[in-house]
Amino acid sequence: MSTEFYRGKRVLVTGGAGFLGSHLVRMLEEAGAAVLVPRSRKHDLRKAGVVRYIVGTKPHIVFHLAARVSGIAHTSATPANHLYDNAMMALNVIDECSRRDIKIVVAGSVCAYPQFSPVPMIEKNLYDGPPEPTNASYGAAKRLALEALKAYHQQHGLRCAYLLSANLYGPGDDFDPQTSHVIPALIRKVHEAQRRDEAGIAVWGSGMATRDFLYIEDAARAYMRAGECMDTPDPINIGSGEEISIAGLTEMVKTAMGFQGDTVFDPSRPDGQRRRALKISKAKELLGWQPEIGLKEGLRATVKWYRGL
Repeated sequence: MSTEFYRGKRVLVTGGAGFLGSHLVRMLEEAGAAVLVPRSRKHDLRKAGVVRYIVGTKPHIVFHLAARVSGIAHTSATPANHLYDNAMMALNVIDECSRRDIKIVVAGSVCAYPQFSPVPMIEKNLYDGPPEPTNASYGAAKRLALEALKAYHQQHGLRCAYLLSANLYGPGDDFDPQTSHVIPALIRKVHEAQRRDEAGIAVWGSGMATRDFLYIEDAARAYMRAGECMDTPDPINIGSGEEISIAGLTEMVKTAMGFQGDTVFDPSRPDGQRRRALKISKAKELLGWQPEIGLKEGLRATVKWYRGL
């Protein structure tokens, strides 16, 4: 990645105080960019006038990462909120960037893929069926953002990029039990079991579902590359390129934390999508990017951060 591309550029990062955003902002600043981060408590991106104001600062490039996102339980309980909020934010930001001829990089998600997509998931299969039901509203909003980029690129020449990320994890993740994804949820469960001297942990689902986990700094590097070298709305997967079961992941987390207790899976709870892993050859070809941090190393770093070591 060129260290000069972002030097002196004004960059707007929606969701810049969030998990991915905070890592991307740090990397942009290290590369010499002047970064603006609108905060949701003051700037509601669901309102077109607010977006018009912040994009009116005339950044050279916008990274749209802001999203309403959470784990299976919360997404399933509030599908309308996830659909409306994510769709409105994306449409407003894309429209305003197009009006001002500002390049935009939009965050997609593996949740946009069909429930029964072949694995590893390939970009050309994105529309082969509806998203997995427990994340359907979020996945649909992410698909809509891609369609918006295609439409504005075709009609107005909008310069843009769209990345479909695997499950992200790492230091700074969300460890709230109501909204966290699987890795921070497992780390917290194990930590609490160790603190209470319990004999084991309970985990949602059968343990047979599989996922693809991408370390957060690898993801941020991919976004940096997309901002540098992409101008078209070609969906691009970013992930580890590896598939692991939740049962296998649980054992890796336990090992990273030195916990030898039992694991009890609860198959009455949803697994979510049965298999999920991304083919990343397109990212290697178009972005010159590939992940550098493996899951074992990434988990160690995440556990160390969580424990404050």
